Amino acid sequence: MNQQTTPVSSTPRRPASDSFDNSGGNRNRLAKHSRNNDHPPHYEPIDQQHHPILAPHHHQQHAFNLNILKHAVSNNLPSFFIIFDSSIDPSSIPSSIQVAIMLKKLFTNNQLPIKDLSMCVQAGARRFKFAVSDKADFLTLFNGTWPLEIEDKKFEVIKPRSLPDCLALVVRYVPSDIKQETARQQILKAIPAAVGFSTINYRHRQNSLYDIRFNVRSLEQYQTAPDLGRLAIGHHYLPLTSFFSGYRLTYCTACWKIGHMRIKGTILTGDFNVTSDEWGTHSTDKRGVLL
Repeated sequence: MNQQTTPVSSTPRRPASDSFDNSGGNRNRLAKHSRNNDHPPHYEPIDQQHHPILAPHHHQQHAFNLNILKHAVSNNLPSFFIIFDSSIDPSSIPSSIQVAIMLKKLFTNNQLPIKDLSMCVQAGARRFKFAVSDKADFLTLFNGTWPLEIEDKKFEVIKPRSLPDCLALVVRYVPSDIKQETARQQILKAIPAAVGFSTINYRHRQNSLYDIRFNVRSLEQYQTAPDLGRLAIGHHYLPLTSFFSGYRLTYCTACWKIGHMRIKGTILTGDFNVTSDEWGTHSTDKRGVLL
């Protein structure tokens, strides 16, 4: 007589209570969830009086003048000063807005292509400070001749002492056997509007070379010369580039705070910087390096 044997599986069976069909717990949770959704949610109106809407302050007490910001970030052009004569009665001195209007009329009457003033503020009892944000406008005012009167008021215009760095060019890698006066004459032959020559020496250069920096009073010559790329001095064809001034940020390399510079002989302490003379003895910082 043959007996039937039930095959044994290596995978254990899951209890019937764990199935979804026979799970009472799951049905109870679904039922509670459906009962909670029978009634639509109730939204209470929000009282806007208790929750005010913050609106941007368009008129603040300490608003920043955008014209001053525009002048500060555009080419770093220096300012001009207009000083009214002492013979003018103080009550007849115009305001800064009136001075700006006078200057615009003066530019129009003399057919000066000045686009706009970027700044015009009072800098004294009889002195006003004004500026432009365009290189062409700056050179027009810098090279031009100013009248002695404006609307029957005697005045004087104080120009900047020198041209800014944004109107400077540099001749690179001039050999030391070429004298500076010879190089200067060669530059003036190529760029007649060049002024304010100075020499730049680099310590890291192994060869005895130097650079010559100069300003250009003509905007056309300033823009055309770098496009050519090179300038002939003697038997050399040297690179000609624009001058880029470095960022002058005053900070201390000992405490890394802005506003002062580190003095030679300064040592690091836990709270502040003191010099070796004030400390009395040679000291080292936490790394054991003598400063």
